[in-house]
Amino acid sequence: MISLRTNAGRAVAKVRPLKESVAAFDAPKQADPPRVLEMQPVLLSREDLRALGIHASNPTLIKWEKAKTFPARIRLSPVKIAWRRDEVLAHLDALALRRM
Repeated sequence: MISLRTNAGRAVAKVRPLKESVAAFDAPKQADPPRVLEMQPVLLSREDLRALGIHASNPTLIKWEKAKTFPARIRLSPVKIAWRRDEVLAHLDALALRRM
């Protein structure tokens, strides 16, 4: 509850919490539901691919994608592309298993 009073011609606001709202703060908090954004796939940029050790040029990546030996890109805009993180990591894991 907010009450207003004057002090020498100035308005002073005093905030007093309601009893119900105080009880709500004392109640144990439940776990937050999972966020939708956390469930979405994470996208990797060209710089992210390089950070993972994939230093291929754009023509090479296009050739690999057409041959189905690398995950397909996602076109976000006319100039921005990305790859799904889970697909790229699965591809790298498959390459590592082939070495064994």
